[in-house]
Amino acid sequence: QLVTINGQTQTLDIAGSIDITPTVDTVHILSSAPLTFNFSTFSVAVNVIPTDIVGPGADGGIFFDALSAQFTVTPMDDTTVPEPATLSLLGLGIAGVAAKLRRRRKLAKS
Repeated sequence: QLVTINGQTQTLDIAGSIDITPTVDTVHILSSAPLTFNFSTFSVAVNVIPTDIVGPGADGGIFFDALSAQFTVTPMDDTTVPEPATLSLLGLGIAGVAAKLRRRRKLAKS
């Protein structure tokens, strides 16, 4: 089954089995591979929790139940790089302090 969240499409692979009897049909969801969706500031891992979905066999296999899932949200590390303007201002500030110290030393010698 294809799952799309925020433009990211992944395939949901579910392993399970089906029991069919004259009165009750059961779909056993055993496991699934986790899905991971990455966003700009966080990622979300989705795991389908094993469950049984039961439906009356007499109604032609109509099932009324739901899958359960566990969602794990993980914040992304902030790896922002300083803008060139920020580095320029820092450099100008350091150069200004160095120039002021040099001027003081010159005045102290004379």
